[in-house]
Amino acid sequence: MRCIIFAIIIVLSGQLHADSPARQTARVTASNLGSAYFVMAPKKQHLLNGVLKLKGDAHGKAFKLNEAGGSKLLWEVSGWYAFSVFISDDGKYLVRMGNWAQGIAPSEEDLAVSFYKEGVEIRRYSTKELVKNPADVKRTTSHYFWQAEELDLPMLNWNNEFRVKTIDGYLYVFDIESGNLISSDKQ
Repeated sequence: MRCIIFAIIIVLSGQLHADSPARQTARVTASNLGSAYFVMAPKKQHLLNGVLKLKGDAHGKAFKLNEAGGSKLLWEVSGWYAFSVFISDDGKYLVRMGNWAQGIAPSEEDLAVSFYKEGVEIRRYSTKELVKNPADVKRTTSHYFWQAEELDLPMLNWNNEFRVKTIDGYLYVFDIESGNLISSDKQ
């Protein structure tokens, strides 16, 4: 009997842990040609009396590589962290994907995708704006998944078009220079 109870506790604790947000870590994302890159750093983390505390702001920096192999800082952002970003080859434009979509349904408060020009947000879309059929989202105990599971999406193509597919089958194509929607087709 003890073994069964122990096994249930292990299974349940694994499920609860699996539904926790991923730990934010420093990361680097290169453009398609590798000529520009974006460095993302989370809030500083430290232990205080055995409790993890965060301080400062998450921040990011865009760089352009020169022919000698050096880097030139192009622009900076602060106040947000993203696990997934896409940067244009000239380093001017950035696409930021929203993180952990909390709750059980698409919401105006949950960022789906945001577009930046030289560090300034020019357009954003919520999960509620992109998911047409909220019943299709995959729910967990604390959040939901709104993107389709596609190997090659989301992606920034060579024409500076950003593509993402929602879980309800809509393929969205955006112009990254304006953040405007080019097309949305049900697949």
